[in-house]
Amino acid sequence: MEEFLFNIWFIVDIGTNLSTHCYIRPYNLSGDDEEKLKVLHILAETDFKSCERISFSEKMNAIYGNGQALEGYGHISVIKNYFELNFEFFVRKAEEQLPVLVKFEGDGNGKNETIKQTLPESPLFVMTMLFENEYGEMKPYTSNENITWIELEKIRLNVKRE
Repeated sequence: MEEFLFNIWFIVDIGTNLSTHCYIRPYNLSGDDEEKLKVLHILAETDFKSCERISFSEKMNAIYGNGQALEGYGHISVIKNYFELNFEFFVRKAEEQLPVLVKFEGDGNGKNETIKQTLPESPLFVMTMLFENEYGEMKPYTSNENITWIELEKIRLNVKRE
């Protein structure tokens, strides 16, 4: 079955595990759910590079170990829950990226109209954490190679702070 679905990447700072932005990319794919999810996972590796950053964390607060709140930041540990609680917000952001369709009257004398495209009620999606270092280098938490890079960057940043 052909339908709209989307990838979402939450951009996480490697040094702090905090996030303020995400990338969202809608797609129109056909096949069964397993086939579509396989394609989304493949696209999650690189497709974020052609997306615009979207701010999502205005209502979030990260809490430091001393109890101090950092407004407008979300910790990686709460992103999945925040996404689930605010699912409609993220679906709306994906839909905003879909172009309108134009319906033409065939005889040339009729009225043309635009049709806003929407995602289905419960769209398929793949959520990926995208880790970014202080140089803007980003890797999705997907492959063993990327996970190794992320872990080495965390070690490098901890050594740099000492």
